[in-house]
Amino acid sequence: MLFCRNLRPILIAMILSGCSFEEIGQAKETPGFLQRRGTELVLDGRAVRMVSVNKYDLFQQFVLEGMVPMPPGQHDKAIEALDELASHGFKIIRINCSPYWAGTWRQAWFDDDPAEQSRKREQFLQRLDDMIQACAQRDIRIIATLSWYAGNLADLGHHDLHEGITNPQSPARRRLEEYIRAVVLRYKDSPAIAMWEIGNEWNLEADLQFPQGVLKAVPASMAPPPVVRDGRNNFTSDELARCVGQIAALIKSLDSSHLVTTGHSSPRPSAMHLLRAARAGKSKDWTQDNEAELEEYLRLSHPDPVDVIGIHFYGEAMSALGKTKGDVSNIAIYKRIADRIGKPLLIGEIGLHEEIGDDYSTPEAIRLVQKQLAAVSVARVPITLYWTFRDDSGRIDPVTGPYQLRFDRTDTALELMQSAN
Repeated sequence: MLFCRNLRPILIAMILSGCSFEEIGQAKETPGFLQRRGTELVLDGRAVRMVSVNKYDLFQQFVLEGMVPMPPGQHDKAIEALDELASHGFKIIRINCSPYWAGTWRQAWFDDDPAEQSRKREQFLQRLDDMIQACAQRDIRIIATLSWYAGNLADLGHHDLHEGITNPQSPARRRLEEYIRAVVLRYKDSPAIAMWEIGNEWNLEADLQFPQGVLKAVPASMAPPPVVRDGRNNFTSDELARCVGQIAALIKSLDSSHLVTTGHSSPRPSAMHLLRAARAGKSKDWTQDNEAELEEYLRLSHPDPVDVIGIHFYGEAMSALGKTKGDVSNIAIYKRIADRIGKPLLIGEIGLHEEIGDDYSTPEAIRLVQKQLAAVSVARVPITLYWTFRDDSGRIDPVTGPYQLRFDRTDTALELMQSAN
């Protein structure tokens, strides 16, 4: 076990016991906080190598109870899941840390009446405190995604997504950044936060040039009108990179202790060709990128002051660069590119692909997990997180739902992940 000093009593437990580390020198670090040293993630002077899981619904279970439809007993189920993770040595999780739909933001965080808005936010933050404390008490750190859904940059301001991406003064951007300020300032001194993540897979909406735009129509309860659902919701990766850099700079101005990553998925296999076509005003170009073009896109999409390169490793990431689904060799290539860029690599999501199905208990799935974990180990990827552990929120079947990792059902896969720690 690693020990750190000078932390408040409630956070002393936040030490990554049970994980695999490698000594890499004695340069001064802030005790107890995950930090970046070149292409390494380090804790108390030691390089971190961790395999764990996403727990997408944890925020919803703690904070949004009574605001969104969920089966009863969510808080107790969340505590049970955290206890299971802690008892099996999983010490880091990635979660959604904001409302998803604009309608839920209004229920939970915004209100036209200042007094009612203040009441909502007090309740919201008290519940969020409970979630952070529950993780801290179990030595579990959080990668917290501050705005999962890219559409919030449109619907929170009742304007188009291009406006929210490109204009820092747009109503949606200002509303989102108001939330980011509140949450980041509240937890800037907490080692329970592993790092801040800006969004989830926003890059997959870029450069598509759809005539109808990239946002789908949803019920008014999810996106209260007026909303825009047309071609004005398109944007380019160049525009997204500027937006991500601006939000990262905001977070850094508020919090000097925590790292920032993007939450991006692995680039589409044709990402750089799609961007060049969008820049030129030409039709979409689905020509596959080569390694140099993949590197060019990853550099562009992770601008400073973003600390950590984020990817998600599913079927498209496996089949990039002319590979096939089920081939895990691109893990080493992503790590090699991240090393050349000079930033650590985070595999924020990894899992199965459609050709072998969505059940981690099958022999095919177990073989793929074995191959992935071997590749992650050889490439020395700092953090790798599987999708997804015990989603009890009612979005999917809590036992047999797709990509569910649960003890007493997918034990073999979970034991492999635990052993990789």
